[in-house]
Amino acid sequence: MEREFSPATKQECRTYNVKNRRKSDDGINWDNEKEITGIAAGGYHVVCALKTSDRLRILYWDQNVPKQPYAMAGLRTAICNPQVDASAFTEDTACTGDLVTEGSEPVWNRGHYGPSFLWYNPEPSSAPGKLFTWRYAMLFIASTGGNDSLGLGYSDDGLNWRLGKKRRRVEEREHLDWLFTRLLVLS
Repeated sequence: MEREFSPATKQECRTYNVKNRRKSDDGINWDNEKEITGIAAGGYHVVCALKTSDRLRILYWDQNVPKQPYAMAGLRTAICNPQVDASAFTEDTACTGDLVTEGSEPVWNRGHYGPSFLWYNPEPSSAPGKLFTWRYAMLFIASTGGNDSLGLGYSDDGLNWRLGKKRRRVEEREHLDWLFTRLLVLS
């Protein structure tokens, strides 16, 4: 069985470009890199959700959008059919919503550096106040422009995002490891 891997699976990789992807059957032996098409050239911090066997959605941060890191439009999404070509994306578009203030005041969510973790719920109930009942929930890297925090957003379509009430300040790597471990256990 052929599996797809990306640099996001490597724990030590924090910032990476999504211009290329590689395939492996075992995670040890890799094929040659293949250029990804259909997304912004400056894409970083990719997270993905395999909705069905023929529909993969990615969310990523485009550092080349004007006013980055403060513009909501820096969060982008695209889809592909991994059964046909997992490197050919379509429907690349900027996300909308209220995840960041885009203002001049250095509040915790003034801007962002893209997604950090994506939760996909195939059978959403979208209950008010229960963020993980929506189709998508996402941890994103919020920023004052000097200090970073984790924000939580939720969405029914992966395009329009709403800000959750909870956030966690990122002060040390151990906090992130703890949080991701808990999220993986919940999934």
